[in-house]
Amino acid sequence: MYNLLKFIDSNIINIKLEKDIFDYTVKIKEDIEELDLKPIPNNEDYIVTISNQKIKELRDNKIEIIVKADDNLEQKYIINVEVEKDKEGRSRKR
Repeated sequence: MYNLLKFIDSNIINIKLEKDIFDYTVKIKEDIEELDLKPIPNNEDYIVTISNQKIKELRDNKIEIIVKADDNLEQKYIINVEVEKDKEGRSRKR
C-alpha cells in the first residue's frame, strides 16, 4: 500500500509522512491557538477532509485527515497535538 497523501503543508509545524504510517504526534507552543495544516494528496482527484484545527476545540487533542481515492480506498491520518509543558512539567495556561 502507499500513502494517499503526498505531504502536509504548514507554516507552524513540520510533519514528515512515512510509508504506511498514519498516526503522528506534534508538539506546539502554548501560544498557538490554531494550526494551519494543508494536506496535499498524491492525486488532485482525491477528496481530502480535515477536522477542526483550533487547539482549544480539539477532540482528544487530535486532528483527523481523511483521504478518499477514486477507487473507494480511504486512509485516515491522525495528528496528535501536544502542548509544550513548562520547566516544572505543567501544561502552560492557554
